[in-house]
Amino acid sequence: MESLKTSFEDLMSLSLLSSKSLSAQTIADLCYRVNDLFWSDTFWLPDGVTWEDVSPSKGYPNARDITTYPFVIAAVLLVLKKFFVIPFILSPLARHFGLRDRRRSQPERVPTLEILYRQHGKVLPPTMVEKVSRNLNWTTKQVENWLRRRDMSQKSSVYEKFVSVGFLAVYHICFTIFGVVMLYDEPFVWNAELCFEDFPFQELSSEIWWYYMIGLGYFWSLVFSLLFEGRTKEYLIDCIHHAVTIMLMSFSWVNNFVRIGSLVLLLHSFSDALLFPGKMFVYSKHEKVTTAFFAVFVIVWMVTRIILFPFHVLKNVMTLGYISQSLCVYDVLLSGLLLLNIRWTALILRMIFKKLCQGELVDETDDNENSADEFDEYEKSTVEIDEYRKNSFELDEREKNTEDEAFERCDKKKS
Repeated sequence: MESLKTSFEDLMSLSLLSSKSLSAQTIADLCYRVNDLFWSDTFWLPDGVTWEDVSPSKGYPNARDITTYPFVIAAVLLVLKKFFVIPFILSPLARHFGLRDRRRSQPERVPTLEILYRQHGKVLPPTMVEKVSRNLNWTTKQVENWLRRRDMSQKSSVYEKFVSVGFLAVYHICFTIFGVVMLYDEPFVWNAELCFEDFPFQELSSEIWWYYMIGLGYFWSLVFSLLFEGRTKEYLIDCIHHAVTIMLMSFSWVNNFVRIGSLVLLLHSFSDALLFPGKMFVYSKHEKVTTAFFAVFVIVWMVTRIILFPFHVLKNVMTLGYISQSLCVYDVLLSGLLLLNIRWTALILRMIFKKLCQGELVDETDDNENSADEFDEYEKSTVEIDEYRKNSFELDEREKNTEDEAFERCDKKKS
């Protein structure tokens, strides 16, 4: 409590300083004080331990490592994905399964409809559709089809989704194998109570160093991908998950909680190594293999994330008692990760229920699953348009008519 009071008083003095005119020297002093306050021994380390006691020169984690190496590894992963894994492995595999990288046609530019699409999406209230159709001198069907065509042009094709999850599958399979090989002989993997034995004086092994750097690099690469790629249905949840994971790994690295951090990372990697290959079989239309993968995935997910993580790992951390103030923050982040796991478990159970009731396995995190029939018909129309291109037909009107026919076939299915 005394250290918290001191920190509060320091913050108050800093806020008073900031309200006055600051000279260059004052700003420099302010930065030094903020730095000292952030890296306070009393927050990060157990009582009586200083940063000199756990310095990198003695074999302990170096906080600077997580500000450099993960970003280099993230860049390497993105380059490998774009210039090696996709063109030389996943694209040929997609073609083998009959998937093609077909161009999506954009609807003609109509500013009024573009504004309405951005505000309401592809479904407008009937009164609004009628009003817009009168203003444009179009039929209501033309307006509806324009909105659907605009919506489809934004969605990823089956080929794009296949190669995207394909890279995630390659990474998670390799990373899980790497983690098992590196950590199998570590006693703390089999007994979580040993994760805090002799804490914080636990020397960092080269195996755990690489395991952490690669893991952090991967999650930073996902963050960069989210920034530059289109938003998906799970965009917000993905952002929260990546942020929580990066903060967890960064906190555990600075605190030297790397044993418990490695164990959490390993437990969560097993189900991912099954999830993404299973999605590849979904997109390639291998239903029997998909069902088998999904069954194994559910078992592994429940064992690792719903049983072992909360009752083998989180329980030991929560019942550890006071070590340092930063452990409280770590407990909150681990609890946030557990809540995300519970949320995803609810989605998995809903998928199982639909599979048992409807006989169809539907991924509710997929942007296109809610309009699967419409999406399939649209994909078929792109095949027809490819044929028209080969035979040099007039494309502008032919493409539009072909896509309209696809939407009509979908409407007939629904009715």
